[in-house]
Amino acid sequence: MGGVNLNNVRRGVAQAANLGYWMGEPFANQGHMSDALRVLLPHAFHSLGLHRIDAACIRRTSRAVIC
Repeated sequence: MGGVNLNNVRRGVAQAANLGYWMGEPFANQGHMSDALRVLLPHAFHSLGLHRIDAACIRRTSRAVIC
């Protein structure tokens, strides 16, 4: 289906992490990644105490650019 993860968690002043994600083409444009992020992001900010999450996207993936 797909996956999402937090990588390179940096503690100290920044309290930051990188967000990685992918979605298999048969499952794209169905809201699954949005659902996953609605669960992950509150956990990252509240439970893990992060202040910043960076994510990158591939420009040709137009739905990722909308986020």
